[in-house]
Order: sequence, then C-alpha cells, then structure tokens
Amino acid sequence: MSPFDALPQSKPVGQQQTGSGRWAKAQGEIFLINSVKRNFIEEIRSNIDRIDRQIVTLLAQRGAYVKQAAKFKKTTTDVKAPQRVERVIAKVVALSVELGANPTVTEQVYRAMIAGFINAELAEHAALNTCSIEI
Repeated sequence: MSPFDALPQSKPVGQQQTGSGRWAKAQGEIFLINSVKRNFIEEIRSNIDRIDRQIVTLLAQRGAYVKQAAKFKKTTTDVKAPQRVERVIAKVVALSVELGANPTVTEQVYRAMIAGFINAELAEHAALNTCSIEI
C-alpha cells in the first residue's frame, strides 16, 4: 500500500473532468496519479517549511539562553561541559524513542546543534572576559 492509496479520489484514476462535467480519458493512466502525487508532495513540503520555521524560532530562543549562560561560566571548560553534553544527549535520545522519532537522527542533530552553540558560547565567553579585563 502506498501513501497515495489513503488519499481520497474524486475522479477515476487516469481520468480528467471535461468542461461539461463528463469524464474523459487522460493521456495515460498516470495523469491523476502524478497530479495527486505533486499536490501531496507540495503539501508535505509546505508542512516541512512550517516546522522548519518553528525549529528556527526555537533555536533563536535556545541561543538567547546560551548567551545568558555564558555570563555564569568562568572557564572554557565550563562552557564545553562534556558531562552536561552527554546528559543532554541521553535525555533527548530517550525522548525521541518515547515520541517515536529516530534516535540516531536525534542524536546527530543534537550533537551538531550543541557543537554550534558551544562555539557561539565560547565566542560570547571570550568577549565577556575581554571586556572585563579592559575595565
């Protein structure tokens, strides 16, 4: 069973409606199937775009907290916090299993995201320490 089998079909496969409301044979039986697939993939992509916007919004929020956290860390080791990273990874992998997500993808995404935030936090930490030395 393909994902397209579950879609409602308002006209017979391979048919298209004429201006008079009658059904006419399309060129090949794949006309409607391709049309449905195209509409279906466009809907899927639209939903992915919507989710991407939500993810980026959450990344911006997470980044603001990371920036605040940098103010409380005294050393670059505090910023890197490898034990904390591993706790976060274990937590999100377990959560992904609970929610039916792919735990391997979740771990890869989180490791990349955390690495990016650590780099940003290291820069923020360095800037804060430079400012405090200059004062």
